[in-house]
Amino acid sequence: MNVEKQILYFSRLAKLGVSKEILTTLPELAEAMFTSTRHCRALLKELSNAGWIEWTPKVGRNQRSHLFLNYSLEGMKAELSKQLIREGSYEKALNLIDNDQELFGRLLKSTSGTQQHQGRLHVQLTYNRQFSTLVPHIPQRNSERFLLRQVYSCLTRCDELGHIQPDLAHHWSYDEQKLVWRFHLRPYLRFHDGSDINSAVVVELFQQLRKSAVYKQELSHIKEMRAINPLCIELELSESDPGLAGLLSQIKYSIQPSIQGSKARKVVGSGMFKVAEHSPSN
Repeated sequence: MNVEKQILYFSRLAKLGVSKEILTTLPELAEAMFTSTRHCRALLKELSNAGWIEWTPKVGRNQRSHLFLNYSLEGMKAELSKQLIREGSYEKALNLIDNDQELFGRLLKSTSGTQQHQGRLHVQLTYNRQFSTLVPHIPQRNSERFLLRQVYSCLTRCDELGHIQPDLAHHWSYDEQKLVWRFHLRPYLRFHDGSDINSAVVVELFQQLRKSAVYKQELSHIKEMRAINPLCIELELSESDPGLAGLLSQIKYSIQPSIQGSKARKVVGSGMFKVAEHSPSN
């Protein structure tokens, strides 16, 4: 039986009283639940197995069975909504509690954190405002910038001591004048949608970024961008830049398939964590 029907029958039982022992008979419960005696017996067993009620049937003339409801109807809906939130079914959870935004907020806070679900690590964060679309090429607030670091990777990264370390590029080199730089990608890299991360994709992205006003000045000294082979990007500069590897470790140079729209709800990243859902506020 689906959850909606379980709640329907439970709501009929809840009219008899909650958190108190109820002395009753199977025919009386069948009448209260608007069903047959046979079906009522199956329903009581199902609700009991789910932990919603405690049901102790008695047989014999003048014997009354014992029924105890462990939750109020509202409490049951809240518990089921929590489970849906843990599973990532936020819209269903909100609908179940009749779009009660205040209650939904409390449930979100109570379920925030990390959980294992179907063999995967799920991280749920609760915040007091809606997050902007998680794309790296537009200015972002600190909270979004933190999440960008989890969802995307750059060619290089800066460690806690300020040293530049490999990221998507496992190695880089430059000539004596630091005018020609080559970045060598790790093999078998994939975006979250399963598409390849290769030198052609990176070159295309940087060419798009260079046209943007946000990047134009920083990238003005790049004369040419080339994909030497699928795993090697070459950047030729018009002037020496010893800090180029550091520049490309900044969040705004995160690698993405192309410049994704600022209104995109399901972004495609290249980092350790994937955005499964980004729901708008209601």
